[in-house]
Amino acid sequence: MDLQTALQRYLSREQLNAIGKVKVGIAGAGGLGSNCAACLVRSGFRDLRIVDFDRVEPGNLNRQFFFADQVGLPKVEALGENLRRIEPALRLELIRERITAQNAAQLFQHADVLLECVDKPAVKELLVQCFVPTGKLVIAASGIAGWGHSD
Repeated sequence: MDLQTALQRYLSREQLNAIGKVKVGIAGAGGLGSNCAACLVRSGFRDLRIVDFDRVEPGNLNRQFFFADQVGLPKVEALGENLRRIEPALRLELIRERITAQNAAQLFQHADVLLECVDKPAVKELLVQCFVPTGKLVIAASGIAGWGHSD
């Protein structure tokens, strides 16, 4: 049984079609972004653009949607592999780039919804300030916690 057939137990075909057409931009593929992406795909969302510049490190494996054999890979590449295992028919754009004031608007201009899942407070602020005026839905969250050098 494929994912779309399984989801029809919970959602109508019309609902799945509507969800499948939403263009979701995800800024960050770490603890928040990787897990949000997996949950979105498992919920029927099929059109994602994910932007992150980082690589998978051993310390990511306890809380991010990656596996030991993916250590060293770019996070967007590894996440893309994992998401396509859930739903091979994804429309998935993976961009390995750091989000800056110069490129933020362009990177997510076609997204209907933006999930802000980055670590740095300054980039969080940049994304919210950039997208709230557009009237598009922005979902901002914080996964920053711990001791020592957390922002």
